[in-house]
Order: sequence, then C-alpha cells, then structure tokens
Amino acid sequence: MSPDQRYALLQTLLLRSRALGTANETQLDALLDEMDAAWDAMSVAQRQAADARAAALARIPAPDDVPLT
Repeated sequence: MSPDQRYALLQTLLLRSRALGTANETQLDALLDEMDAAWDAMSVAQRQAADARAAALARIPAPDDVPLT
C-alpha cells in the first residue's frame, strides 16, 4: 500500500471513529501518529491531493434528517 493510500485509509478510519464515538483518546492519538508517518512519506503532490480530499469532505453538509449528536 502506498503512503497516500495508507493516509486516506487512516483518515477514513479516524473520521468514522470520531463520528461513531467508537475510539478512545489513546486510539485516536495512535491513528493520528500513523497518519503523521504516512504524511511524512508522501510526496508534495500526494499531500496536495490529500488536502484537497479533506477540503472536499469538509464541504459535505450533514443531511437534515440524520440526527447528529
């Protein structure tokens, strides 16, 4: 698995864990540490693509019919 693929997978796991509340702070910190390692191994172009993906995810509005707590 390439560093950018690993980063995207870890990012998805982090977002899912936060949304579902299934990870404790220690687990979230471990995910972030792994993401940092993948980030460091990525090229500038891969980092730019990851930033663009994160920005696109941030622009997705939450549906009105889904209760978020």
